[in-house]
Amino acid sequence: MQLTPQVTFFLFAYNQEAFIRAACEAALAQTYTPLKIILSDDCSTDKTFQIMKEIVANYSGPHEVVLNRNEQNLGLIGHVNHAVTMADADLIVVAAGDDISLPDRTSAIVNAYQERKGMAFSFHSAVTKIDVQGSSLGLWEPPLTENKPSAMALADSTSLVIGATHAWTKDVFQTFGPITYRRAYEDLVIAYRSALLGGLHYINQPLVAYRVGNGGLSTSAWEPVKNKKERRARLVNGLMVSIDVLEQRRADCLTIREHSLAKALTHVLWRNKISLFVYQQDMPIFKVFVLAIKHGCIHAFTRAYSRRLRRVV
Repeated sequence: MQLTPQVTFFLFAYNQEAFIRAACEAALAQTYTPLKIILSDDCSTDKTFQIMKEIVANYSGPHEVVLNRNEQNLGLIGHVNHAVTMADADLIVVAAGDDISLPDRTSAIVNAYQERKGMAFSFHSAVTKIDVQGSSLGLWEPPLTENKPSAMALADSTSLVIGATHAWTKDVFQTFGPITYRRAYEDLVIAYRSALLGGLHYINQPLVAYRVGNGGLSTSAWEPVKNKKERRARLVNGLMVSIDVLEQRRADCLTIREHSLAKALTHVLWRNKISLFVYQQDMPIFKVFVLAIKHGCIHAFTRAYSRRLRRVV
């Protein structure tokens, strides 16, 4: 007999007053029961929390609903860490305040969890992209659809799952603890942790209407670069994010004594650091060159320095 897991649906919100009503209503419309739903606002400066408060006050459905407002803005990673402490559950399903979860999303994830018990530690799906008006822009599938990917092969990947579709088991944080590198993206950390533990599970159907074009992270990643200054700023920011992701992955590997993986990640980490030092131009170039030799990253140095000389960035 399959055991029924304790499930918490956690909705993250921050300054999303234009979309938060639809996101909250979609959370409350989940068909799976019993379900605890936490609507959590990260100290928004607009009307996001007031709308959430109104929705909760008028709700009379079957779910246990908790309304939370952080006393100060924790940022994405701080909010994720806080969510884990609030959601005492076997399985945490997460949602963003500008997206819309389909009613059967939690049910589909729980079914996958029960089928893959002990073999998958995070679950994710495809999405239907929508614009700010809610019109469909078509199907989007994640880069990673393999259920037992090699942690070594994924070591330097910065594109794994669509974070807005993610759910994970309590093992992910019980084993590794909170995410400590604040510029990392939580989906890149959690998906990698799941690969280290033994696997993920991809649900091959869109379970989320994923909002684009509203100025969020997803939008900025796809917008065309307007000039060299913007290109350089985006490149530097991308390297800083990837460095934090790699630092967290290396720390997680050491937590479970995967020393060969940690060593491989260290090399990739230094490739990114050398490139960042070159682009930031706040360290004498000969010192960067010496570091590149020391850490076996000459190729990364020459490629970055060549781009800088050609004024590509």
